[in-house]
Amino acid sequence: MNLTLADLLAPVTPEQFFAEYYDKQPLHVQGGAAKFASVLSWRQINRLLDQTHIWSSQSLKLVLDGTPVPPEQYCGRATGRDGAPVQQPEAAKVAQWVARGASVVMNDVDSLTPGLAAVSNALESAGLGKAQANVYISWQSHKAFGSHFDTHDVWAVQVEGEKTWNIWEGRAEWPIAHPVFRFPQEHHDRARGKLRAKVTLKTGDLLYLPRGWYHDALAEAPASVHIAYGVHAPLGMDLMNILLERVLYEA
Repeated sequence: MNLTLADLLAPVTPEQFFAEYYDKQPLHVQGGAAKFASVLSWRQINRLLDQTHIWSSQSLKLVLDGTPVPPEQYCGRATGRDGAPVQQPEAAKVAQWVARGASVVMNDVDSLTPGLAAVSNALESAGLGKAQANVYISWQSHKAFGSHFDTHDVWAVQVEGEKTWNIWEGRAEWPIAHPVFRFPQEHHDRARGKLRAKVTLKTGDLLYLPRGWYHDALAEAPASVHIAYGVHAPLGMDLMNILLERVLYEA
């Protein structure tokens, strides 16, 4: 399966995207139910979850109304593929939490199916950076995360159901993945500013959010599945670290 940036953005052209939206403002693209039908389906999700040996408490997380579920409440002790002890999710316990409305977060899934990999490849081939995907399965009226920003661009691909996103006016200034940019929720609730737009993603829609842009989301259909591709572009800090490493060998 092959996809390009033009396929993801259609009917918006890549030229229009880079001129008007890239690192400038959010973009909502309506696609129609069939647009991302081959990327991920409920059947594929269930097949992945059945492969219990590939999951751990780090790669599969549960969140109930903004509060992470402790791993010991949905995992059991097991041995990983490398022989090391791990906390492995147990299907029955996960199902119990899902029945209570807990959202399921499947981390680092961009290479697990051809469809997931195709979107990652399209973003990376366009020179946007390294793409890493997480799947979010959420249930009506249960919000997993409060208002926040990400330290990378976000490409949200809606593959099942509907989800309403609040896009706020606030934007953190050039945040990076470093503890200095970790703030309590009270800070985010102040810094997000006024509501800029309320966007409902339907099956086949795409939402682009530039790095640092405040947002939060809530499922509107009985169930919602979206894939959030975090795209990590090279930073000035990366160049500085490379130079710091190389200067050690310069007499």
